[in-house]
Amino acid sequence: MESVDPAEIEGVKQEKKLERPFLLFVGNAKPHKNLKRLLDAFALLAEQYADLDLVLVGGEQTAIRALLSDHAQSGLVDRVRLLGFLSKPELRAVYTLAKVFVFPSLYEGFGLPPLEAMACGTPVVVGRCTSLPEVVGHAGLLVNPRKVDAIADAIRILLDDDILRVAFGERGREQARGFTWEKAAQRTLDVYAEIARR
Repeated sequence: MESVDPAEIEGVKQEKKLERPFLLFVGNAKPHKNLKRLLDAFALLAEQYADLDLVLVGGEQTAIRALLSDHAQSGLVDRVRLLGFLSKPELRAVYTLAKVFVFPSLYEGFGLPPLEAMACGTPVVVGRCTSLPEVVGHAGLLVNPRKVDAIADAIRILLDDDILRVAFGERGREQARGFTWEKAAQRTLDVYAEIARR
């Protein structure tokens, strides 16, 4: 993603009322996105990090609210922000503002949101499955997405260590530079050429 002007970041921060530190998830509420376990992991972290919010970007807010109903008595719902769909500049700003991007998906064909987060310098925690390890490489923390404790522990590691969080942010930027549309197009052409030679 393109870099964001600091004034634009500040504008989105004020407009979306994102003054508190937050974790970020970008996606929908389909079961393979594993949002329920992310909410459960956030519940484990909520008491220790009293000033931390969870920001969810994407559609299907009715489905997300249904998942949140499991935590209705805990007060956690007030700390989960549903932003819906954002414009590209708004999304870049929100990625940049996030403390940690969390994407505990159980299945991805590629995994564009973690790549976008890394391009913005935001450290990522992703599920160790399908395409995500290849996309993230050694630039993020890979977890068993079926274990709520593992998701929470990885987030805690990054929240508690500013130096490590910054280091993963820099690694992420470097990793993201390796993914361009030009390279994707060339790889596709190479595959077609290989098939044509057979």
